[in-house]
Amino acid sequence: MKLRRMLGMILVFIFGVLLVGCKKDDKTQIGILQLVAAPALDEARIGFLEVLEENGFKDGENIKVTLEIPNADQTVMMQQAKSLVRKSDLILSIATNATAAAQNALIEANKTTPLLFTAVTDPVAHGFVESMAKPGGHITGTSDMNPVVEQVGLAKDLLPEATKIGFLYNSNEENSRVQVEMGVAAAESLGMTTVVKTISEVNQIDQVARSLFNDVDIVYVPTDNMLAQNMVLLTNLSLSTKKPIIAGEENQVRDGASITFGINYRDLGRQTGQMAVEILKNGKKPQDIPAAVSETYTLIVNKTNLEAMGITVSQALLDKADEVI
Repeated sequence: MKLRRMLGMILVFIFGVLLVGCKKDDKTQIGILQLVAAPALDEARIGFLEVLEENGFKDGENIKVTLEIPNADQTVMMQQAKSLVRKSDLILSIATNATAAAQNALIEANKTTPLLFTAVTDPVAHGFVESMAKPGGHITGTSDMNPVVEQVGLAKDLLPEATKIGFLYNSNEENSRVQVEMGVAAAESLGMTTVVKTISEVNQIDQVARSLFNDVDIVYVPTDNMLAQNMVLLTNLSLSTKKPIIAGEENQVRDGASITFGINYRDLGRQTGQMAVEILKNGKKPQDIPAAVSETYTLIVNKTNLEAMGITVSQALLDKADEVI
């Protein structure tokens, strides 16, 4: 009798432990899949989370944020995307490849969890949304399409005598290819000769970039994550060859590039955060939230590095700048 009572108590205890262990976290689960750790993408994530907290969604209190950064490893990224899809109530994907991985994981799991993207240059071409105005489905977000034409035009502001512009990008980044194609067209419309070089691995950057800098008057680098992570190397080549770099985004200039008229990625992340608030607080669906482009562009001039190359920046350009380094 005692043995039977004891066994019953043990079973009750085990059942209770299992109930506690299986209890679903009552916090809203926010999953973030970020392609790589890069300044621009980090800023987008920070801006997104800032807006959530400002609207009462605080990590550890009423939401739980799970961040995954696969560092562009496709196999790891797919595993992380599947994990986030299993447990998330809302997902933020940062960069095109991360968005594709999250979208594919949702399709495979037959789920329609709200997916917000940011730092995606052309979400329509990649099939993430039907159109910017009417996304359709359960995906929407913000595009980091650059004002590429205006950026390339800065070549003539810095070097009126420049006739040859080089473009460098990672061939594995579709966003970069799109920007460079637009940049080449813009440069040719200005009567400039163009040279395009690609890399696919970090260890190719030095040799390919060195050849490019020696062959042109000025270099354009898009919002390319691999190149952004190696801007110090590009800056050293820029200084040694005295060839300026027009950058795709502002953090690249802070890391040594010469100039940009580019996107503020924290603001871009904040725009995406507002979309999340509409979903979490106001019950909106992604299909009813138009995808958007950046609302903020900043002219930043690295006067210090330009002067080190012997290039005098016009006062007119400095007067227009939002920030001078």
